[in-house]
Formats: sequence, structure tokens, C-alpha cells
Amino acid sequence: MKIYKKKSVLAILTILIILCFLLYLRIHEENNKYLKDMKYFINTVEENYPYQEYLNFDEKKDFYLEAAQSCESSEEFYKLLKSIVKPYNGLGHLFILNAEEYYLHQVTYDMALEDRLISLENDNYKILNDNEVKATYD
Repeated sequence: MKIYKKKSVLAILTILIILCFLLYLRIHEENNKYLKDMKYFINTVEENYPYQEYLNFDEKKDFYLEAAQSCESSEEFYKLLKSIVKPYNGLGHLFILNAEEYYLHQVTYDMALEDRLISLENDNYKILNDNEVKATYD
């Protein structure tokens, strides 16, 4: 009987350790997701933003990456991104859309497509209708 108790306790402890490890991995994966997204954001802005002289990303890059890694939710990450672009006041159309703004842009582009002011090949239309982008705002 004692052997079964020891094996049961050992099995329960093993399961708890595995569950804790999986929880740790999930939390770590989320934090890495925000870090990965921040790296993508910085690279995209550095490669495409026309007013590079107004950005000080080189000076602030490490701070942004650390801040992203410490984010614990998508809302926190969204606020971080908003705080990064806020000083530029939309200069060169640098801004972060919330869900409502995204849907307003999508409706506008759908109407422009319907009125044949743009085509399906329009870059902004493609981005707004990308499945991964849509999933982010749903």
C-alpha cells in the first residue's frame, strides 16, 4: 500500500511540475510575442518611414524592446505602441489604429473600391483585408 501512495504522490508532483513548466512557457511565449512584434514594428518604421530624421529609434530602441518584453497583455502592448508614436502627431501617417479606427478605414477602402477609386491591388486595401490583420482586430 505504501508503494502506491509514493507512486501516486510522485505522479501528482510530476504532473504539477509539467503544468507549471507549460504555464511558464506560455507566459514566456507571450512576452516573446510582444518582443517579436516590437522588433517588426521598429524594422518596418526604419525601413519605410519617410521622416527618419525626426525619429530617435536608435537611441530608444533598447528601451522599447525591454518595455515590449515586459508587457503582459495586448492592451499593455497597444498602449506602449501608442506612447511611442504619440510625439509624432501622425507625421507621415505614423499612428496606431484601435479596432474602431481599423473598421472605419476598412469601410472607407471598401467604398473606394466599390466606387473604383482604388483596385484590389492597392497596398493599404491588401493590408486592411489581410486575414492576420483582421484577426488582430476581431
